[in-house]
Amino acid sequence: MGLIFDTQRYDESITDAEIEIIDMFFDSLLWNKLDVDTLASGAVLEVPLKSINYGQLMNLASTNNRFVYTGSLTTPPCTEKVYWNVINRIYPIKEWHLSAFRYLIAQQKRQETDKTKYKITS
Repeated sequence: MGLIFDTQRYDESITDAEIEIIDMFFDSLLWNKLDVDTLASGAVLEVPLKSINYGQLMNLASTNNRFVYTGSLTTPPCTEKVYWNVINRIYPIKEWHLSAFRYLIAQQKRQETDKTKYKITS
């Protein structure tokens, strides 16, 4: 299942109650609790999550209004023959939630690059 989020160009018919559910989902990821000093050193501190509001978020998704295709996973091993359902409705995301996500992705890429750069071969 794929949901599309945008900070500006989202479906304006989304209600305040739906926005609250979306915000609760992203807030439940506790990105604001990450240790900045640990992140600056190149390691992401794992934060224990008590509950992620995934079910409520998925209840917003209308599977009657979607497009489907057969593709692959988006992360290694990128297994093919994955049946994707992408909801046509674009949902709002707060800028700070998006920025935190981008930062974590960049950190992960840096860590993977470092692992590859210093890989010892025989």
